[in-house]
Amino acid sequence: VGLARAYLQQHDYANAAAAAAPVPDDFEHLAIMVDDASNADLANLVNVYDYGSNLLVVPTDYRALNDPRVPFLDTGADAQATELDYFQQRKYPTRGTDIRIASGLEARYIEAEALLMGSPSSTTEALDLIAERRAVGGQGAFAGTTQAEILAELMDQRARDFWLEAKHTGDWRRNPT
Repeated sequence: VGLARAYLQQHDYANAAAAAAPVPDDFEHLAIMVDDASNADLANLVNVYDYGSNLLVVPTDYRALNDPRVPFLDTGADAQATELDYFQQRKYPTRGTDIRIASGLEARYIEAEALLMGSPSSTTEALDLIAERRAVGGQGAFAGTTQAEILAELMDQRARDFWLEAKHTGDWRRNPT
């Protein structure tokens, strides 16, 4: 998955697709976290900086998605910056919640994007993945047909699936529009 990511960032679509293709759909590599209040180095820091400190606030755009892949809780309290309401992320509910580092799902996104952007371009994999992930998110059918529309929707679904997993910056740098 890491090699496929690197090729994708370089816009080397053929090698990105080839590196991603053999990754099993059910593959997951996790950063194992420990729920030990005496050792924050082993804990899920997204949780540590959120729960009890009110430092992280789920932005309005993410709350508006109404997508189970972006779980949050309206706490009814103020965030640390009191001009904001505290909407707490629920993806990492404990200090011991493991963090996904790489997965078969990410490999499928990489392969779909690489095949879409490569030459010749293939929309099949991207459209199939979009339909599957929209169903997971409770969204209706996707109606886009152009490469730009398909890429934009693929990136939207990817952002939902990998919310709080530190992948969005690379996606944005690769596809800034």
